[in-house]
Amino acid sequence: MRIQHLLALVVLSLATVPGARAAVLAGPITNAANAHTYYLLSSNTWTASEAEAVGLGGHLVTINDAAENQWVLNTFFPLTGVPYASLWIGLNDAANEGQFVWASGEPVAFTYWYPGEPNNLGGEDYATIRHPSEAPPTGSWNDLADTPNPPTFGVVEVPTPLPVAVTQPADQFMPGSARLNGQANPNGSPTLAWFEWGTSLAYGNVTPPQSVGSGSNAVGLSNVIVGLVSGTDYHFRARASNAFGSLAGLDQTFNLNTQRPVVTTLAADQLTTNSARLRGQVNPRGSPTTAWFEWERTRIMGI
Repeated sequence: MRIQHLLALVVLSLATVPGARAAVLAGPITNAANAHTYYLLSSNTWTASEAEAVGLGGHLVTINDAAENQWVLNTFFPLTGVPYASLWIGLNDAANEGQFVWASGEPVAFTYWYPGEPNNLGGEDYATIRHPSEAPPTGSWNDLADTPNPPTFGVVEVPTPLPVAVTQPADQFMPGSARLNGQANPNGSPTLAWFEWGTSLAYGNVTPPQSVGSGSNAVGLSNVIVGLVSGTDYHFRARASNAFGSLAGLDQTFNLNTQRPVVTTLAADQLTTNSARLRGQVNPRGSPTTAWFEWERTRIMGI
């Protein structure tokens, strides 16, 4: 047994060689409470562990409440296989001593420090979850230096990406109606998309939700709205939603009056004693347009 114990210490010491990359030991593991994905990294410094977390698309774990802290403790300590190990979390005050922040940038809404911690003993800037075998309170936190002892394993959290909505210009303007356009990217989860519209940024109206699938590419969506009043400014935006949340695109506006075609009358030419060519220009402004000339004979005095 003593030989096995010594071998384990050798392996762990190799994993914490300065500059060595943290490796994934377990994962992905999904937390049913938030649908986020988690990984356990090999024992290493906080800095190396956070770098690996960023490479996986996340950060060292952000803990927002006691239930999540308990889930991390129950899930990952058994996977380390090492007595008296600790777990790196994303909380740190490396930038400003005493001002702890999450590596993910999320606000600090929950902490669970062991009594007397954090104490910054010997320049300790990085938070860990203490091993359950240590003195209670179980699962409480300690601050450690970036070269920890005992072995400390990083826990990575990768949030489930929200869908993305993009609002595109309206078109197909008709008296009393217009077509709203946009795109939505489901980012891998079943997603519904729709438009919010109205005469102010409060919107107040929505179009029927439509499925844009669960792929990873942008999907176009359009909807014709009716009952519009000429001369009124209308606001609209696309919105996409899945089980993890929703996001709205940027606001766009239109006014049916500004969609009227622009007509310019140009001087007639090719004049003869009994004919002339009438000339003009028309800007349809994106809608099917018919143009013509109106003219009549005007009697000039003496002729």
